[in-house]
Amino acid sequence: MKIMYISRKLVVLGLISMLTACSGKVPDWLISDDLVLPPAELIDFEAKFEPEVVWSKSTGDGAKNKYSDLRALLQNGNVIVNDQNGEVNSYNGLTGQLNWQIELEVPVVAGPGGGEGLILVGTQEGEVIALNESSGEFIWRIRLTSEVLTPPKAALGVVIARTADGRMSGLSVKDGEVLWNYQRSVPLLSLRGAGPPAIVDDKAIVGYANGKLVALSISDGKVIWEKSVAVSSGRTEIDRLVDIDSELVSKGSRIYAVAYHGNLAALDVETGRVLWKREMSSRAGIDVAPNEAIYVSDENNYVWAIQDGSGMDYGAKLSYYDAI
Repeated sequence: MKIMYISRKLVVLGLISMLTACSGKVPDWLISDDLVLPPAELIDFEAKFEPEVVWSKSTGDGAKNKYSDLRALLQNGNVIVNDQNGEVNSYNGLTGQLNWQIELEVPVVAGPGGGEGLILVGTQEGEVIALNESSGEFIWRIRLTSEVLTPPKAALGVVIARTADGRMSGLSVKDGEVLWNYQRSVPLLSLRGAGPPAIVDDKAIVGYANGKLVALSISDGKVIWEKSVAVSSGRTEIDRLVDIDSELVSKGSRIYAVAYHGNLAALDVETGRVLWKREMSSRAGIDVAPNEAIYVSDENNYVWAIQDGSGMDYGAKLSYYDAI
């Protein structure tokens, strides 16, 4: 049954290719619902537990700009959130009690980030603003070269900020002074957004729109290693998109990354050596579980469970045609 279905599908696709080459248009009679992937079947399941709401708070006006990277930050037992209008709130993670609130009155598009006793936000105007973690007190602000795309992060006395022009900046935790800059050119066409840097030991590891993963020294911004996760190919600019926009995940001595129209890869943190990779296209992100599985949501809305160490899948993803 499976072989016959695939053979019929190949014949139809061959006819479409020939007719398209002649006329430039696919005939309406060849467009059939049989070639459209149906929705996944909903199945009954037994709930293992019932989630319980411990506390709930309203945290401002949310994100009106769908491209904003606003998220909740858990730091030292507190939950910090901000909205797009610049309202920043800190809550006790156990009780939900408000620790402090501040109104920045600027268009915030990235944040909050943290580290080194700071709460950090990035603005549409290219500013990084640093607040005291304990009190919310304003500490410093600095304007960079363009819009801040991802929540800044701080480690080893340096704040790492990423801007829309492909620049990574290292700023002093004390006063925001620019300590170093690293810049890569941005392709003419790329996905909107960028993934935040992963802070691993003394390195800031970041993915770029050209499919490369770069490890920078946090102290001086020098390149430690650079590796390709995906190589741009295809006939159109859209086909050649290989952005690494999803958040990187580190576990032990490994860093995991996935590219759009590219690969899922595991690399050695110290050397950048590619340990394994497999074809995958995603911009939604990945996670690594204690059972040595990497979970990925791909561009077709499938969820994959990938075995670490080999890159082989566990069979958690079953496509429509495989099921016939």
